[in-house]
Amino acid sequence: MFSKHSLIEGAKNLTRSFWLSVTAITVLVVSLSSVAIVLILRTSISYSIRQLDKNIEIVAFLQTGLEEKTLQELQQDLSRIPQVQEVRYINDQQAREELMQSLEQAEGFKNSLLNLDFPTHLDYFIIKIDKAENYQQVFNLLSNDSYAPVFKKVLGKQEFIERLQNLYYWTNLIGIVVVFIFALIAIMVMVNMLKIAIYNYKGEIEIMRLVGATNSYIQGPFIMQGTYFTLIACLLVWAIFLPLTNFLVNYFVSTLNSQTSNLLFEIYLSLGMMTVISVLVSIVTSYLSTQKYLQQ
Repeated sequence: MFSKHSLIEGAKNLTRSFWLSVTAITVLVVSLSSVAIVLILRTSISYSIRQLDKNIEIVAFLQTGLEEKTLQELQQDLSRIPQVQEVRYINDQQAREELMQSLEQAEGFKNSLLNLDFPTHLDYFIIKIDKAENYQQVFNLLSNDSYAPVFKKVLGKQEFIERLQNLYYWTNLIGIVVVFIFALIAIMVMVNMLKIAIYNYKGEIEIMRLVGATNSYIQGPFIMQGTYFTLIACLLVWAIFLPLTNFLVNYFVSTLNSQTSNLLFEIYLSLGMMTVISVLVSIVTSYLSTQKYLQQ
């Protein structure tokens, strides 16, 4: 199948049926691009959720006049919640120092920051949650009446997290449908293009059979032709999405850091897996379709 004869003749078939090749590659590029968009989106959202798991926090501002013993007991009580990973206490002085540092570092937004709805008493707990999926449960627990005597205000990002999780769910669901549809289109295009190619070379195939050529000798170039279709389409998809992905990721992150490079690596890995699977599917599809039509 992958003999020198198959590799060379398969490449020749690309140029001999130039417009047939262009049509097949164009359809494959469109199909693979759709799959690549889904993979990039899914990978980015999945990465964001995993990063969120590492830094997901609830800020609970404390009522005034709480005794030191009460604060210690409250911190221990919060630490015993199974979904809570860490509890840190920030006193009023530390909170104001951190706020002033933030104002100095973001001078252009100083007026906006000063107008935020912060409690005048800034003692608070930073409560780190173990997983994003547990965030709503802990937030509801801290917001109920049992904690009202100690917590003045509980701030969280539950709406953002819920939207992100819903987006991830729908991206997976829609992604499966998109991948299935375009994979089916790509396979149908491959089968029909190879059918046309075999029909065009019908006379040559009959001559090769008369001189004793084996089925694998005849079949090899057509299998390679179908594989070349997919390889070229994959290279074009990489040429489109590689610079586009780099631009989009670095558009949101001004400097390339470890988190950015990790996300890029995961996206490249997803595209690489798509390429390998596409080529394998192409080989199997080409083999089965040529096997069928060469026997007719």
